[in-house]
Amino acid sequence: MAYYDHLTRGWVHTDDVLSLSIHPTQLYHALAGLLLFLALSKWKRKWPGDRLTIFLALYGFLRFLLQFLRGGRTIVIGFLDINQIFSLIFIIFSCLLWWRLGRRNKISTPFIMSVLSLAKSITQKRLKWNQELSLK
Repeated sequence: MAYYDHLTRGWVHTDDVLSLSIHPTQLYHALAGLLLFLALSKWKRKWPGDRLTIFLALYGFLRFLLQFLRGGRTIVIGFLDINQIFSLIFIIFSCLLWWRLGRRNKISTPFIMSVLSLAKSITQKRLKWNQELSLK
């Protein structure tokens, strides 16, 4: 798959035996899932559903970042592909769920603010990077 993608983009020629090196995103994903499982297994439960909301937010965040390393991305909106859009939906849904369940259980919500500020800073840096590339 990578060879044909590199061939259609003109990065390799038809007489080349190998394509360019690529990131093993499946392995990154598996490692991230394992680390997420280990972290959540150590999590002290504060109220029913807190692990689920944290899992959704962190999984969405990790998936969002790993999608930048994948080849053959089809951009849908701005610099985001469809998988990144679903990841953002996961993050937003988990923040709303955390807020709703945390409010019911009278727990403060610094988690939501930290996730939203992190997503905002990543988006701003990525937009700045894209603008710098388009100016060159």
